[in-house]
Amino acid sequence: MPELDEDGVRVFDEWCAHYKPSKETLGYITAVLTGVAQDARDPYWNTYRDESDHSITIIDPRDKLHICLRLWAGEDHFTLVRIIDGDFGE
Repeated sequence: MPELDEDGVRVFDEWCAHYKPSKETLGYITAVLTGVAQDARDPYWNTYRDESDHSITIIDPRDKLHICLRLWAGEDHFTLVRIIDGDFGE
């Protein structure tokens, strides 16, 4: 199963330290990262490509929350590029 790489962990930690998300938002983010790692994504999540960078997949686990990932085909890791929460900004 793929794991979140070091860059992704850094992005996650810095975003959480800066925005201090609620437990609910943190739960959504964790669910996405765990789901991608286990290849068990929730069918209700909206998933699409970033039109400005087709190497990035965006997963929306709830309204206004966008988890931007770079999924490396055939690799044992993936990268969290950014988290955008419309309730707090980027």
